Amino acid sequence: VIDENTPLQSIQLTPNPTGDRSMLSFSVAQTGPVQLAVYNTMGALVALPVELPEILEKGNYQLEIPSDQLPRGMYFLTLQSATGRQTVRLVKQ
Repeated sequence: VIDENTPLQSIQLTPNPTGDRSMLSFSVAQTGPVQLAVYNTMGALVALPVELPEILEKGNYQLEIPSDQLPRGMYFLTLQSATGRQTVRLVKQ
């Protein structure tokens, strides 16, 4: 986990390395918009069929990350809120 001093807390991705699916667990310390972006090692945005509600209430969340369409390799999942962001590495086998 790459911590960037954010109210997004306890971000975890399991299993990692993954095959077809992972579970992203995270906590939101403050109600507000949260966005998920996935990048490859070249910094290019990768599209995944994952949607978050426009606004997330303060609390704990689990989000299934389907990775079956991704080629093998390393990716970075970034959660962005109005007050900061956190990034976790995803390894696709």
